[in-house]
Amino acid sequence: MRFSKDKEISFQRLQDCSAEQWHQILRLRSDVFVVEQECIYPDPDEEDKTAIHLSLVEAGELRAYARLYEKEHLHLGRIIVAAPHRKRGLSSILMKACMEYWQESSFGTIELSAQVYLSDYYHSFGFEVNGRMYLEDGIPHLRMLKHKDS
Repeated sequence: MRFSKDKEISFQRLQDCSAEQWHQILRLRSDVFVVEQECIYPDPDEEDKTAIHLSLVEAGELRAYARLYEKEHLHLGRIIVAAPHRKRGLSSILMKACMEYWQESSFGTIELSAQVYLSDYYHSFGFEVNGRMYLEDGIPHLRMLKHKDS
């Protein structure tokens, strides 16, 4: 999916990623979730094996990432933008691509685990809070859902 001459989003399964692409993805996830947010946890997990990995590449460099995988509903997670490229609308481009993928899927509901401070942002895409705040890796989160019929 191309957005401009130098901005593209790819949708890939793990087995279709090159070693270089997978390294860039894990590096970005580690830089943001482990180092920046100071959460010590094993980032690569079982969901990586079956997920669709979305990579937003601009000027040949990974700038943003998300993944989608089957859970109770279609689960959207690991949504990140590299620190030097925030506040440029890249997360919105990525979110729109995720929403298009979901709309074309057979899943009636999409869910995500939102850091509380980002809940208004996800609400702008139609997600609604479902349940109470909980801690995930020491960070307050909210479960949010969006149904196709809403």
